[in-house]
Amino acid sequence: FDELFKQEGEGLFGRDNYLTGLLWGLEALAWDEDLLARVCTVLAELAERDPGGNWSNRPATSIATILLPWHPQTFAPIEKRFAAMRAVIKDSPHIGWRVLLELLPNGMRTTSGSHKARWRNPVPDDWKPSVSGAEHFAQIEQYAFMALELASKDFGRLHELVGSLGSLTQGPFETALDLLNSTDIGNLEADQRSELWRELTKFTNKHRRFPDAKWVLPEKRLERIEAAAALLQPDDPRRLHKRLFSSNDFDLYEENDSYEVEQTKLLGRRIQAVREIIELGGLGAVHEFAKTVESPYVVGSAAAKLANSELDAQILPELLLTTDEAINGFVGNYLFWRFLDAGESWLDGLDRTGWGVAQNCALLKSLPFDRPIWTRVDAWLGESAADYWREVAVNPYQAESGLEIAIARLLDVGRPHQAIDCLDCQRNKTKSFDTEQAVRALLDALSVQEVVGNLSQYHFVDLITALQQDESVPEQDMASIEWGYLRLLQRDDDVGPRLLMSKLATEPEFFCEAIRLIYKSGNEEDQPDEAEDLDESRKVIAENAWHLLYGWNKPPGAGVEQEFDGLKFASWLERVKELSTETGHYEVSMIKVGEVLYYTPEDADGFWINRVVAECLNGRNADDMRSGFRTQLFNARGAHWVDPTGAPERQLADEWRTKAEVTEREGFARFADTLRGAAASYDQEAERIIREHAKRD
Repeated sequence: FDELFKQEGEGLFGRDNYLTGLLWGLEALAWDEDLLARVCTVLAELAERDPGGNWSNRPATSIATILLPWHPQTFAPIEKRFAAMRAVIKDSPHIGWRVLLELLPNGMRTTSGSHKARWRNPVPDDWKPSVSGAEHFAQIEQYAFMALELASKDFGRLHELVGSLGSLTQGPFETALDLLNSTDIGNLEADQRSELWRELTKFTNKHRRFPDAKWVLPEKRLERIEAAAALLQPDDPRRLHKRLFSSNDFDLYEENDSYEVEQTKLLGRRIQAVREIIELGGLGAVHEFAKTVESPYVVGSAAAKLANSELDAQILPELLLTTDEAINGFVGNYLFWRFLDAGESWLDGLDRTGWGVAQNCALLKSLPFDRPIWTRVDAWLGESAADYWREVAVNPYQAESGLEIAIARLLDVGRPHQAIDCLDCQRNKTKSFDTEQAVRALLDALSVQEVVGNLSQYHFVDLITALQQDESVPEQDMASIEWGYLRLLQRDDDVGPRLLMSKLATEPEFFCEAIRLIYKSGNEEDQPDEAEDLDESRKVIAENAWHLLYGWNKPPGAGVEQEFDGLKFASWLERVKELSTETGHYEVSMIKVGEVLYYTPEDADGFWINRVVAECLNGRNADDMRSGFRTQLFNARGAHWVDPTGAPERQLADEWRTKAEVTEREGFARFADTLRGAAASYDQEAERIIREHAKRD
């Protein structure tokens, strides 16, 4: 089983594995009431070995899904479900605890159900659990008692139950309050008491802020919880104020004023908290405090509001090169906000005597990403200025002006993705950007492995789209960019590799070159040695060429809107035939030409396809072209829902049969026969669909 878990792999999506099938098998067996308890204990054993991963299918999740009080996925009666949960707790208390937290109401739980048995005790597809209100509350009450029993044996778990206090029935609620007010809880170590107090305070604050909400606890219950919390409130300001320095400000608001007002009040509370800690133990106490909170950055910004030269001297330059992550975050935000409040005069007034290059660089990296700082980079760092540009965290929206300076420097140190971030910001702010810098950034980014969290495919696509509309961009540069970002562009129907598509349709040599990159020659003397393997770069080029031709939908001769030049098409086709015959690629070239001709517009006289194209497709030796046209006729339909009646397929059969009749009347008999064959295929598909759904019914 450890090997099965390893098969999931790493990365965003992982990879297919056998574990999912195993979980589905166990979920299917759990519908049988006699197998439920055994299935749950097996799943708990698996959960003990589960290292976690990106797939949502996890053993512990399966247990919770099976036993959900409001949507059970088993035919077992309630008592057998309780017995299964007790068996899990007995064998695997840690897993039992995790499952119980999932079973208690939290307002966020959703489910798509578990895997249903189809052969043994089959579950109908339209089956829905019938759970009365009494049954629902009976389950919640029982699972709450189980959770409280576990918490009474391990008080470190108790804070995780606080969020469920609002949904407990009277019995479990009284048990929970008795536990919170017990001597054992009062004798906990200070850190455990503080953690429990923070959760209780967070809970009661939420209910006080929204008094009119339906989920708010009755006043008497709320007062009893607040009384229990008061007994746990810490005296030490480092524990008392720890909750103020989390990353979720919204949970810390005490009233419902505007965002700006609440943020101002919260900042005041944070400043007062840091002041009390400084009074208690100086800056050293603040450092230790920063290591304990969720967001040490927020401690730094609050401390900056109390800053003075004495506090500066305790931080600079001693802590600039700290390797402690929490202290580094504290110092960075302290300096950032210190500069914003005090300005350039404070920065220039610092006594940097004896500072090394690394310390100067660390200070500059902590300050806003803006032109006033960049002017000091060269002056302070000299030949080491590149160190700043290699390491600085880039936030272009902090810059008031001069982003072209940052873009140039970032490109010089090999950070094209960060440069693209700046170009995107510049374009959004000013509606203009340097096209040469954009071209360089996009081309450089193709060969640089750089992780940039705030960039998405839209940054690249939008920038490329802007370049496509700029006639000053050299054609070769534009072609290189479209080739490098081909896969990305083909995901967007509104963009696409416009220049490359145009080159395919206007330059026979380019089309034939793309064909040669993908397909072997039919000439016997040109066949490569079977033992010869393509190197990786040639494989990538061949794949790119394949994707380019696969997405090609602009036929030769097509102009803007519905215009089509039959003479240009005929000239293009004649040259392609000549070149592909010489290289031994005639057959595959004609197939690809046939595919793109599917997109030919109607003729000026109203005939459904341009007559010059129809003439070519009707030629005596045009079997390959007709084959390609037929292939694209089916492929162009794309993904679609299957109608059990086969009506869409019948409709398509009628459409192509009608076109075949019209085409034949115009004298294109061979082409008409191809269309008639396509219509027959759609009729056959409709019959197959009807037969398959009739069997299921």
